[in-house]
This record gives sequence, C-alpha cells and structure tokens, in this order.
Amino acid sequence: MSPEPALNLSSSQEMYLKTIFLLCEEQKVARVKDIAANLNVTMSSVNGAIKGLTDRGYCRHSRYGYVDLTEEGREAALAVLDKYRVLTHFLHEILGVDRKTADADACEMEHIVSPQTLDRIGTFLEFIDHCGKDASSWIQHYQTFLGGRLNDEGCPDCEL
Repeated sequence: MSPEPALNLSSSQEMYLKTIFLLCEEQKVARVKDIAANLNVTMSSVNGAIKGLTDRGYCRHSRYGYVDLTEEGREAALAVLDKYRVLTHFLHEILGVDRKTADADACEMEHIVSPQTLDRIGTFLEFIDHCGKDASSWIQHYQTFLGGRLNDEGCPDCEL
C-alpha cells in the first residue's frame, strides 16, 4: 500500500521537505546553501521557502543555522519519498523505462498523482511481490514484447 500524501503542500514545498530530509540523511545536517545547490535555486528562495515551512510547523531554522525537520515535516518528507520510490519502481522495474527517465518522471509525478492512483500502483506492486503467481514470467514476457516494439518487431508469441 502507498502512503497518504502530505496535506496542503505545494509541489515546491514537497521538494524542499524531501531535499532537507535527504541532506540530513546523507550529510547529517541541511544548510541553506546545500538546499539551494541541490534544487538549483537561490539562497533567498530557500530562505523564503524555509520560512513558510517553519511557519506551518514542518521545519526549524535559526538564522545562519542548520535546517531541521519537525516530526510532521519528517513524516511529510517520507510520504513524498515513498511516492517517488513507488513510482520509480513501477516505471523502471515493471514498465522498463530507463533509470534516468524513470527518476525524472517519478520526481514530477510524485506531486500530481492522485492518492487513489498511487494506492493502486502500490497495491499492484505488492501483489506482484507477494501474490502474483508467475508474475516474473509475464513481466519478462512484457520486457521481450517491449524490446520487439522498440526494434519495430512483433511479439514472438502473439500477433501484436
């Protein structure tokens, strides 16, 4: 099953939360300059976004200090990351989209996919992992079919 999305957050705010979370995981701290570099925005843009997130209770930031997520901010960031991971897995592992494209598309999709669609994708992946009899064989068959399509060939097993 997929996580519930964070409520009332813009895609930009979700990206800030996700970036802060990942920086804290990788570097132990998140600095305004690192957030700006990671998102390719100005430090003043980061400060404005952090102020808005702080006002809403998602993070803490002292002037010239580190940025830290509150428990609510951490939960929202994890929800965004989980959406990203579900979408990336589906796009890359199931549909066969190359990793770079799957990452970029999932990053865009994580902000707009409906909770129902995300839940269905997550449930489908869960089904494949735990209940899908012979799922690996039909996924492999799809990969063969896809390869044929990409090479302007038909499916070796059917008339498509």
